[in-house]
Amino acid sequence: MFGRRILHAFAALSLLGCSIVRADDLTSQDVAPKTAREATNDKAAMAKIVPLIEEGKQLADTFLRTKDFVTLNAAYPAWSNKVQTVLQENFDRSYLVRYRNAAPISRLESGMALAGAGSLEAMTGKIEFLNDLVGELKHAN
Repeated sequence: MFGRRILHAFAALSLLGCSIVRADDLTSQDVAPKTAREATNDKAAMAKIVPLIEEGKQLADTFLRTKDFVTLNAAYPAWSNKVQTVLQENFDRSYLVRYRNAAPISRLESGMALAGAGSLEAMTGKIEFLNDLVGELKHAN
């Protein structure tokens, strides 16, 4: 019974475009400490992440206000791809793994279309990860 629930959860995540990456798939290069130059580049990366956080919040807020799940389900993968591109270009692979594995945050509300709830929950969890990442970058530099 428990195994079926896990399979259903993985199937649901894959429909949302999420993927699970195991920690042992990482190499030592993926988790190597940052150099001073990389730390300086973190500030530039943070400047790219903050607008993506704002864009994600705007998409989520628009869905909560309008209940337009078609727009959210179309916009979420594009937004997520932009975030993943920024993470790939500016950080080691471990940040991308953490982003992809960000836990969804439940935000079901009255009148909300279930067709958009999964995207909203996944997006909310990923926005939370990005907020945490910005906090890490601020404290690390």
